[in-house]
Amino acid sequence: MDNVADRLMVVKGDGLVRLFEGSYGEYLEMLAEEKQEEEEILRQLELQDVRKQQAAQANSSSTTGKASSSSSGSSKKQGSSSSSSGGGSSKAGAAVVEAPTSPKKTATAHKPGRKLSWAEQQEYQKLCKRMEELEKQRNSLNEKIVVLAQSGSDLGELERCSLELGKCSDEEDSLSERWLELAELAGDL
Repeated sequence: MDNVADRLMVVKGDGLVRLFEGSYGEYLEMLAEEKQEEEEILRQLELQDVRKQQAAQANSSSTTGKASSSSSGSSKKQGSSSSSSGGGSSKAGAAVVEAPTSPKKTATAHKPGRKLSWAEQQEYQKLCKRMEELEKQRNSLNEKIVVLAQSGSDLGELERCSLELGKCSDEEDSLSERWLELAELAGDL
């Protein structure tokens, strides 16, 4: 898409439209950065929650430990304090286990497609070079057409440039289909 568009109109849910000046790759990079920032904030919040739970558990276990050691205590109180500390530690353990699961989800979400074969890599590189050449040619033809149209002096040359621009655009369209397929497989999109 980088070779096709340099300005994007992103339509989001609830009727939101966002204009983005830049290529599709730049837009994807911006989205990835935003997502990483959100994930980092969520990880920090999860860690804070885990620490609060561990602190609360430590306070409750030290309080129950002091109460059981200070009282001559029946076996029921000691049994309940040990079972509550055991239950609390398993909850803290579960919370600690849950915290790292969010990065695993993001790792699979950014998993690129299959690797390209050597021949596909070569084709992809050639397509990228050819697309750049066609873009430069198209831009120079557009400039030439504007100059010729404004002067109005050489209509034959204007027609030739217009036909050449059409051929250039057709070739670019046909190449962009294959380029998109390979870029998707390579994980560049």
